Order: sequence, then C-alpha cells, then structure tokens
Amino acid sequence: ESSRWRASPNLDHGFIPWDIVALLSITHPEEFDEWEYHRVAIQPCVKGEPSCNNENMQIVENLGSYFDGRNWSGVVRTPHLVRNETKLLEMMFSLMGEIPAASPQPPLFWGFYSALFSFVAATIIF
Repeated sequence: ESSRWRASPNLDHGFIPWDIVALLSITHPEEFDEWEYHRVAIQPCVKGEPSCNNENMQIVENLGSYFDGRNWSGVVRTPHLVRNETKLLEMMFSLMGEIPAASPQPPLFWGFYSALFSFVAATIIF
C-alpha cells in the first residue's frame, strides 16, 4: 500500500513503545508533524483483554488537518511524522532514567553462583 509518509527504515526490525510515543506527542508536540484528525471506532473485544490488539481500532473517517469541532465522538488528533527520530529516542531513554521504580530493587540471588564458579575454575584449569 502506498503512503504519503515515509516509514522509518528500521520499522520492521524493532519494537515501538507506542505508550511512550503517545506521552511524548502530548508533552513535546513540537517533535512531531503532519497532525491530522481521524474519527475512529473500537470494536468490542470478543475474547476479552489482553487478547485484543490494535486491529480492533478502525479509522472510520479521515478528517484532515482541520476539524470544525461539531461532533467530537470518536475523534482523535494524531501526528503522522516524527521530526527527528534520533532526538525522540534520546528523549525516550532520558525518561527511562528519570522515572523511579515502583518498588525497591530486587535482591540478587546467588543460586547459580556454584555453577558459575565451576565453569570459571574449569576454564582456568583446562
């Protein structure tokens, strides 16, 4: 399918943390471009969560870059371009370092220590 937007060259080779991208689009909208309005519909999930995925959301109508505001039901405004992928990645990694863990760091379990010591000893001896 042809698109007017150029996809990232590594799009098929990685994971996209959509929740973080959505957060950054709200907190740093200047990092995104080609904002457009869409009317979407989310179909009910037959099997229940978490088996549902993005396939349940369908774009019903493309409203373009201008929306008159008369009927907001199901309308979302989304960016279609990232201005600078490298900068966006840096912002994501920065956020990861700034958000504290919800619980203390778990203790390190040394149950494998004897196997590791045996491997190191065997490597040195032989």
